[in-house]
Amino acid sequence: MAMRQASLVGGPRAYRGVPPATVDRAARAAIEDLRRTDEPFDADAATAAWEDALAAAPWTGAPCWVHSDLMPSDLLLTRGRLNPIISANARHVIREILRSVGAPG
Repeated sequence: MAMRQASLVGGPRAYRGVPPATVDRAARAAIEDLRRTDEPFDADAATAAWEDALAAAPWTGAPCWVHSDLMPSDLLLTRGRLNPIISANARHVIREILRSVGAPG
């Protein structure tokens, strides 16, 4: 919750925080590239999920922080529900953000 209070002024920009349509061509190409590998990857399910993302209503709220490099190890589940998203690589950044808004870090 404390990160929602942190100012975005001067914060890093990431292409991953843009509307999905912005990266549609690249995302579809990546899915097709993975389809042609021997990785255990369901390209049809990924395409369906991507199309759902494209159909979602655009964000109309105030600018906010976005976790833009999700990895399986960043996701915490409790009783089958998604809980906080963490990032070991960003611990120091998150700690500074929390301190800047007066939260314990």
